[in-house]
Amino acid sequence: MPAFTPGEARGLSRLRATSGLGFLLAAAFAGCTAPGPVELARRADAAHKTSVFSWLVAHDPSALVAWGVQASEVRAIVPDSHVSAASAYPCAQAKAAHAVLLIVAAANRPERERAEDCGFALARDAGAIVVAPL
Repeated sequence: MPAFTPGEARGLSRLRATSGLGFLLAAAFAGCTAPGPVELARRADAAHKTSVFSWLVAHDPSALVAWGVQASEVRAIVPDSHVSAASAYPCAQAKAAHAVLLIVAAANRPERERAEDCGFALARDAGAIVVAPL
C-alpha cells in the first residue's frame, strides 16, 4: 500500500515547489536592505554638490535647522538629531533651539552670507554651510 494517495502526492509536490520558490525569493531579497546614513549622506552630497552631509554623519549634531533642503532628507542622514525645517528667520530659530544651522544653497549667495554672519562656520564648501549660531 503506497504511503500517499495520488492526490496527496500532488499536494506535497506543490508544497515543495512553493517552499522552494519562497526560498529563492528570500535569497533574492536578502541583499536588499535600506541604505544606511553614510550611504544616504554620500547620495545627498552628490545630489547637492556638497560634502556637508558626510560632515553631519561624522559629527551627529543633537539639533539642526535645515534651510534649502527637505528636513526629512536630513533626518534620514542623522536619525538621532532633532531636525527642524527653517522658518523665515533661520538664525534666530537655530539660536533658540540650541541647534546648528544647515544652509544648502549653492546659488543663493545672500543666504550664505547671512549664515556666515549668524555664527561660527563648522563646515562649508561651494554647495552648503553648517553654522553654530552665536
